[in-house]
Amino acid sequence: MFSDKTALTLCAITLLLFFSGGLLGYLSNPFLIGTILLVFIAVIINLIVVKKPSEPSE
Repeated sequence: MFSDKTALTLCAITLLLFFSGGLLGYLSNPFLIGTILLVFIAVIINLIVVKKPSEPSE
């Protein structure tokens, strides 16, 4: 689904949104919460649906 760099970037965006929203008091904003939840769910789904490269059989 996502490459490793994309997944790390999405994790960083989620962390920054959550941290800055908490510091500035915007965590009661439904649009911010919705954005954080959507990115978080995308990262979790990426962890579950990861495609591992098949190992060559000998």
